[in-house]
Amino acid sequence: MVSEVVSYRVLKTEVNKEKIWFFLQFFFDKSKNASPGAEITNGVYGANTVTANYVQVWFRRFRSGIFDVKDAPHTGRSVVKNVDKITEIIKVDRLVNSRSIAQGLNIDHKTVLSHLRKIEFKKKLHVWVPHQ
Repeated sequence: MVSEVVSYRVLKTEVNKEKIWFFLQFFFDKSKNASPGAEITNGVYGANTVTANYVQVWFRRFRSGIFDVKDAPHTGRSVVKNVDKITEIIKVDRLVNSRSIAQGLNIDHKTVLSHLRKIEFKKKLHVWVPHQ
């Protein structure tokens, strides 16, 4: 029995997730074993591109029949993109309460309080004031 010898060159190319996933799918189709896939991927795209655990996760995905390489939608709360809205509301109306800000922006009350703490606003005698 003749063993197959394959040589791989290190490519100077931009690495993105989708390339890596397609590369891993190729190794899954070829061998069903994650260890050589990680070694060869790191040999081609550079050291520490992927870990053996990362390759095993993708191989499990492929074994379960999920061959879509797009990112799955993430669950959880959306990140507040514009904290300036909170400060703008406070500057317009210093008597507004944090719960009404949360309802108006459709975010969690604790998130509003957290952002107000970060921008150093405190409520004293029912009025928002900059903390000094």
